[in-house]
Amino acid sequence: MFCPKCGAQLKDDAKFCNKCGAQLQAMQQQTPRQQAYNQQSAAMQPPARKKGGFLVVLLLLILLALAAGGAFAAYRMGAFDSFLSSSDDDKGDKKGSSKRSKDKEDDRDSDEDEEEEDGKDKGGKDKGGKDEDSKDEDSEDGDSKDEGSEDGDSKDEGSEGRKTRVGEMDETTVPTTTAAANIPVTATAKYASQVSYAGLYRAGYVRDTAYGSSNVVQKGSKIDNSAWSAFDGDTITSWQEGRDGDGIGEFIGIGFDRTYQVKVITVLLGNHRSAELYVKNNTPRTLTFQVGGQEFQATFPNEMQRFALEFSQPVEASDIRITVNDVYRGTVYADASIAEVEVYGY
Repeated sequence: MFCPKCGAQLKDDAKFCNKCGAQLQAMQQQTPRQQAYNQQSAAMQPPARKKGGFLVVLLLLILLALAAGGAFAAYRMGAFDSFLSSSDDDKGDKKGSSKRSKDKEDDRDSDEDEEEEDGKDKGGKDKGGKDEDSKDEDSEDGDSKDEGSEDGDSKDEGSEGRKTRVGEMDETTVPTTTAAANIPVTATAKYASQVSYAGLYRAGYVRDTAYGSSNVVQKGSKIDNSAWSAFDGDTITSWQEGRDGDGIGEFIGIGFDRTYQVKVITVLLGNHRSAELYVKNNTPRTLTFQVGGQEFQATFPNEMQRFALEFSQPVEASDIRITVNDVYRGTVYADASIAEVEVYGY
């Protein structure tokens, strides 16, 4: 059967409605018209409101109250001071810029007034004023000339800096650089036996390009003391300079058969025809090597040994020039001698 009040389906022997709690026996005694009215009124009653909506509204109100309290506390603690100060600074900058622009305009107007007054005064200048102006210009020209001379001095210092003295068998860094790489070249004076020649070739010479500042001419002798004798591959022959004095500043040079990447230069210094002649003649002590447009200076011991000048990296060159800077004096003769020069590269 059905509940006459709410219409819920019930058991036939039920005394109360499980849904609305109505007493079925009393309802059964009502007339069918009353039962229909009760069912219609029950259907028209609004559903009961749930308590969940009230809780949501209450929670939102609590959150809003907490947020307002936090903002107020932050304001009291000065959290917004930096923002407010930055906005004030921006306003101040704008006012300052406008004030500066106004000051500039005032200065510009005052400058124009001064120029007009100067233009009026120019007509009243005398000859003496013109002479003073010309003198000032002359003094300025003199200053510029002095500066030019200072530049020349600095250039001279730079050219002198290209020569770097290598101590006896010590390493030096030369301020010049190779054309291939922008790295300073170091030259080290060694005994020739201490150098590795692996992968290197002995440079060929062009005899006709050999030259020297001077040489000794021995009358009645076939001994050749010219510059070529220092490059001919014969250790017995040697170049012997022929000027008066110890041979300081004398030089020899020669061109290669091609361009080489020079890595090592070996020298046999003095007269090596015999030990006796070695002692009697001057032997170069300090030499300047000009290779590939660069200069390297080295000092060698007074020994009948073959020495070497080894470069930290190859120097591209097609000729060589050697100048005598200092000598070990001989016991009899003042002629500086170089027996042999060899160049190695690839």
